[in-house]
Amino acid sequence: MKFQEVKLILKRLYRDYTKKYVNKILLSVFFTVLLAGSTSAVAYLLDPAIEKLFINQEQSLIYLIPSLIVIAFAIKGGSLYLAKIMMINVAEEIKKKLQIDMLGTLINADTQSIDEKHSGKFISNLTYDVNHITNLLSHAILTLFKDSLTLVGLLFVMFFQNWKLAIISIIMIPLATIVARTLGKRMGKVTTEAQEKSGDLNKYLIKNNAATFLVRVSGKSMIGAGINDGATLIIDRSIKPSHNSIIVAAVDGEFVCRRLKTKPKLCLVAENKGYKPIYINSQIDFEVTGLVTSVINQFT
Repeated sequence: MKFQEVKLILKRLYRDYTKKYVNKILLSVFFTVLLAGSTSAVAYLLDPAIEKLFINQEQSLIYLIPSLIVIAFAIKGGSLYLAKIMMINVAEEIKKKLQIDMLGTLINADTQSIDEKHSGKFISNLTYDVNHITNLLSHAILTLFKDSLTLVGLLFVMFFQNWKLAIISIIMIPLATIVARTLGKRMGKVTTEAQEKSGDLNKYLIKNNAATFLVRVSGKSMIGAGINDGATLIIDRSIKPSHNSIIVAAVDGEFVCRRLKTKPKLCLVAENKGYKPIYINSQIDFEVTGLVTSVINQFT
């Protein structure tokens, strides 16, 4: 949407819906001025409160300064409440009028234009789009005035108390913000990458995806090697097993998980005394399926 179109829409919204509530909006702005002033007053009173009461311990100000701080906080809270109430009230009135006008236009529209749009589009216009407009009044404009005036008030307090330090702060704070944001982005990127790597077990457990597969164990023949019944074995077919490697092999058509012994004789040894070694000879159909690289035991 072009700037001129946005400008025309805002002018229309002001002329047809907002103009009659200008007095309430200005009154809300007045309360935001009080809010900004009270916030600045609290910031100003903290310095004499620390210096006069806690450091110098002047008894004559022991009631005055705390009372002024309490009054400033009370004005701050009351002003914020009244400003929000007024702007929300104005926003709801405008919302009601907008929805009435939109429904009136929809009722008077021809059936062809209604049939061309999905019913959800009309519901979205009546609720979601209207809420955007009312939020502009009740939140965006109020926040704009509140934060802008508070910033001006706090800057005035800074320059009034120490104009040299205020100038240094105005120069250094943006620079520090830029450095902190840049560093934060880099740290966030590094942290995200580290989390992704640590969160992906494949990075640690699987070295060759094409040659790796998983097998669930049934039995307790390898319990001495930490392979429990029901454990999941990660097997790599691309790695050549050696003496003492734990492998999965097919022995006479039956898959077994054992420790491979190549000397003094070729045999498969269980890690449980209840299972006898399997000696490999020419009469046994023996084929190594793959090398066990990792084991995942589930305890629950």
